[in-house]
Amino acid sequence: MRTITLQLIAVCAALTLVAQPTGSAKAKRTPIASPAPTTILARVGPEVVTYEDIETTYLRNANRPHKSLATMPRDTVLEFLRLYTNYRLKVLDAIARGYDKDSAVLSEVAANRRLVAETFLYEKRIVEPNVEQALQRRAYELKPAVIVVTIPQGENVDTTAAYAKAMACLRLVQRGDSFEEVARDSSDDKETGRNGGVLPYITALSGVIRPLEDAAYALEPGQVYPHPVRARFVYVLVKLLDKRPRQLVRVRHILLVPQQGEDSLAVERRADSLLHVLQGAPLERFAEAARQLSSDKSSAAGGGILGNGAFYCRSLGFESDNRRLVPQFEDVLFSLRDGQIGIARTVYG
Repeated sequence: MRTITLQLIAVCAALTLVAQPTGSAKAKRTPIASPAPTTILARVGPEVVTYEDIETTYLRNANRPHKSLATMPRDTVLEFLRLYTNYRLKVLDAIARGYDKDSAVLSEVAANRRLVAETFLYEKRIVEPNVEQALQRRAYELKPAVIVVTIPQGENVDTTAAYAKAMACLRLVQRGDSFEEVARDSSDDKETGRNGGVLPYITALSGVIRPLEDAAYALEPGQVYPHPVRARFVYVLVKLLDKRPRQLVRVRHILLVPQQGEDSLAVERRADSLLHVLQGAPLERFAEAARQLSSDKSSAAGGGILGNGAFYCRSLGFESDNRRLVPQFEDVLFSLRDGQIGIARTVYG
């Protein structure tokens, strides 16, 4: 962090030097007052073009609603005024030629207006609400469990048997049977079924099918979605096991594996001794120990840091490549506070 701070200070200092005007520049610079909105800047035939017309049109086209035209460079304003007056001249010429009453022109204008309106409504009614919803959901991570029932595919295939099976499983859960046991016994997805239907943590836009995401975010921990969720190929029963704020962390590790003649107990004793030595020590001491002792050579050279320093969260893995840590490691990691050290026992060491 010290290196980053020094770099930021250097950059800020450089920017200050560049932006600082000379004494002569200060003397020449005077505040610019905005003209009155009704100030006439040009006349185009019978029309007058006011400062308010130009400012409103320019800021709308430039997507700068909170700026003032008076703060824009003089050449920019004059060029836009030239373009605007030419545009108004063309409009007046078109009216003089009777284009405003031409049915073909009117039809084309109506089509363009409809296209603009549809695009605007699509953004306002569909895109923006969904983006806002995704941002709100992305603040949390959920751990769902599922029971999957496969839907037969093909033309004129009867899917009632699949739906009946999904409803039968749901009734078992609703009457008090263990969701995890029903998943083990009845889920058509054997991989998740063996684990009681438990999935890794998810968040918005994390790769799960949208109907499952919607159902999970509608629940509180311990609740089961009240009906089977229909997706393209499956019915899914959903139970929410956990919901927590999404945390982003960076992590270093030291991998200890059995040396020649060692058993797992000897490795644990080495880990305990190392933990005792490093607990409360400066970060650089942990990094140096990783360089000297870690069996993970890919991270040892960097002081044990994983993911090349990228942030990690339960639902997305490392931001750099979405790799996931093994659950035993992840559970210990998220039980720690900033700067704390713990021991995770995994299949790797």
